[in-house]
Amino acid sequence: MLIWLLACAEGTSPVDSGSQVSTQIESVVVDCDREQDLYLLDLRIQGWTAGATLWVLAPETGRVEAHSLRSQRADPDGAWEELALELESVADPRDQQDGESTVFVCGELEDLAFRLGVESSRGDSEADCRVWGQPTSWADLLDMPDCASLE
Repeated sequence: MLIWLLACAEGTSPVDSGSQVSTQIESVVVDCDREQDLYLLDLRIQGWTAGATLWVLAPETGRVEAHSLRSQRADPDGAWEELALELESVADPRDQQDGESTVFVCGELEDLAFRLGVESSRGDSEADCRVWGQPTSWADLLDMPDCASLE
């Protein structure tokens, strides 16, 4: 099943005001290949970023994973950057690795909560963020600021 989520650049999140182009999320595409149990996430941002992190939470168990996205390509003038994440599902939680694998399978997609945070170009603060999936208080859980929803 393919899920397309699009986030407008306008949001309620703080914005990186120190760079020439403010770092903001333009779009997020999430897919889960059920045959291979493979999560795919593509992110396009306005401006440059020092990095992005996807947090995944299973509300029923309280398990949280954090995964770093990798830069795929960027405009040389700093107008945009594209990042991606590919996570293979693993059965044993001891085999789960940041940015590589997850214990969550595609069939659990609707039962999970997601939070995507994008760092400023300087890497000193979170410039933008989005949430989707199960309603979760990320502020209470991980002391993170509120984010606009993709949905």
